[in-house]
Amino acid sequence: MYGYVKGLIRETVCLYTYTLYRFMSTFPTSKLTENNGNGIVLVNCGSFSPITLAHLILMESAYNFAHYSGLQVLGGYLSPVHDSYNKPGLITSRQRLEMCQLAVEDSSWLMVDSWECCRSEYSPTFLVVEHFRSQLDLVYGVNIQLAFVCGSDLYRSLFNSDIWPKNHVERLLDMASLFVIPRMEDLSKSRVEKQVKAYLPGYQDKVFIVDQAPLCQISSTMVRDTLRKGGSIKYMVPDSVYCYIIRHSLYHKKQSSNSVS
Repeated sequence: MYGYVKGLIRETVCLYTYTLYRFMSTFPTSKLTENNGNGIVLVNCGSFSPITLAHLILMESAYNFAHYSGLQVLGGYLSPVHDSYNKPGLITSRQRLEMCQLAVEDSSWLMVDSWECCRSEYSPTFLVVEHFRSQLDLVYGVNIQLAFVCGSDLYRSLFNSDIWPKNHVERLLDMASLFVIPRMEDLSKSRVEKQVKAYLPGYQDKVFIVDQAPLCQISSTMVRDTLRKGGSIKYMVPDSVYCYIIRHSLYHKKQSSNSVS
């Protein structure tokens, strides 16, 4: 059996929910010992309202891509967005955190981090990535690579300065690689290389298309719309999340943002 290292640093009180925030990690010590700069941690930020099977497939696809590329995946994190993001269909961070935790409870490598939604205000994504970068450095003090995992929709938004200021994208890529999982067969490696080279010269080697990932059209919007129409979301979300949604009567009618059932 593996020995494990559990990281606990910067124990602080969450200013928004008044709960204790801890940065937790559980990495096999054997992997850390063998790490020669090829250990990597994967991070996915999103609303997760609710988390779906597509989110989990996205992370597993990124895991496989890293593994096939000769990297050792030490762990992965889901980071739900702050309540003040005010995206349509966004329920409370507490509920979204609980659903995410249920979704990964049987995973050997995925974890949920509450720092982003525990802050007193919304944080730009590059600051969330910076949080992971600093925490990993402080806990382990070894060279661990970091990859930000996203879908093609978010990838395209990186080139819209009204959504992503260019310096935010550059700061993100200074700290992490970008693993892009196409939602459809809409992104080719050559197209991405040309696009990144033109807009973000010098960062071409930081952006990777995760090919051979299963194409999954399930989205949180689809789940919410299906529930509001009285349909079934069975097999669209993990069973534990399905039970949570039904038990708390979430998304069954139009709810205001951050409403508590």
